[in-house]
Amino acid sequence: MKRYVLVFLAVMQTIALLSSCERQDENSLFWGQTRQYSDFLFKKYEPVRMEQTLVFEFNEDALRQWDDVLTFELIDINTKQKIEDVILYKDGETCKDNLLNITAADREVVVGIEFRPSAPEGRYMLALQHRSLNGLDRIDAVELEHGIVIEKEDVMNPLAKGSMFVLTVIVFVLLAWIVIAHLFVNPSTCFNKVYFDYGSGADRPIRMGSAYKLVCTDKPKKTSFLKKLFVGDVRYEVNEFWDKEFVITNGIRHRQVRFEGKANYRIAPDSVMKGDSFTVTNSRNETVKIQL
Repeated sequence: MKRYVLVFLAVMQTIALLSSCERQDENSLFWGQTRQYSDFLFKKYEPVRMEQTLVFEFNEDALRQWDDVLTFELIDINTKQKIEDVILYKDGETCKDNLLNITAADREVVVGIEFRPSAPEGRYMLALQHRSLNGLDRIDAVELEHGIVIEKEDVMNPLAKGSMFVLTVIVFVLLAWIVIAHLFVNPSTCFNKVYFDYGSGADRPIRMGSAYKLVCTDKPKKTSFLKKLFVGDVRYEVNEFWDKEFVITNGIRHRQVRFEGKANYRIAPDSVMKGDSFTVTNSRNETVKIQL
């Protein structure tokens, strides 16, 4: 029988084992997954430490004769090389040089693995490999025989993702409102041009374009870009004739014209359709002939 024997049992908690059974590669133990994202505003990424409790049992010969340190390093199972893309922890403390040191006094050790920010995303198969047995004959360890599986996925910051979703919804609603406002609430007028004749012949026509109403007033006005976008465009006829605001827009029926503020004026004829001419008389008994 060999003189010194160390039995090293890597035991995961029962619940952790049951929850990870479906994700094991062959007999490898799944330790955890990290979803890393970039910082955004007040939502900062907090590194995920994937931890498991390892239980160490030393036989009596080892406890009497051995007074040294067992050193383990994390290696990639495929390349057999030490991996530098992770940080190794022992009982919450960073392992110096990423080496896990175990002494005879250790019974239960919480071993943690944390991805460095620079680590590429993907699935990693690792193993805890001893650097030297230091006089001990063998080690029985699940982590050495079958390996450890950890995963890293690069994702979008949850706050940025939520903000983008909210922004998308807002943009969609605004676009929907713009379409509804321009097509249904305030559609462009059924008449394209309006001629005004104040007694000296008709001036150049006002082209309505996409405007939904024509406002006749004695003071120049402007329509803001946002109002044009979300409500609709407005054309203006500015002349001293209009002592009160007078509005020409679409009527309820097709090709019908409606007047707002007509209580301050006399209109003949009272009912007007697209293409008609009509006369408006103000409070000073002045008249203007309008052709649609």
